[in-house]
Amino acid sequence: MARKDPDRPQDGLVKHSSRRALDARSLEQIGASLKAHYENLVQTPVPEKFLELLDRLEAKEHDSDFGGASDKPE
Repeated sequence: MARKDPDRPQDGLVKHSSRRALDARSLEQIGASLKAHYENLVQTPVPEKFLELLDRLEAKEHDSDFGGASDKPE
């Protein structure tokens, strides 16, 4: 059985004795800002060099799964 934490109210916010919990409006504003930031980040295209490296890694993993010798230097 989980012990109840006296510093954690039922709404899930941790209240510190020296600080007040954020009000709902502040939490909504922070959430909206984070969502906008991460939405923009997700829509940013992956650099071509990174995609090439991922392709090489996947090919190497595929070769090693089937006994290929892809550990040769290029």
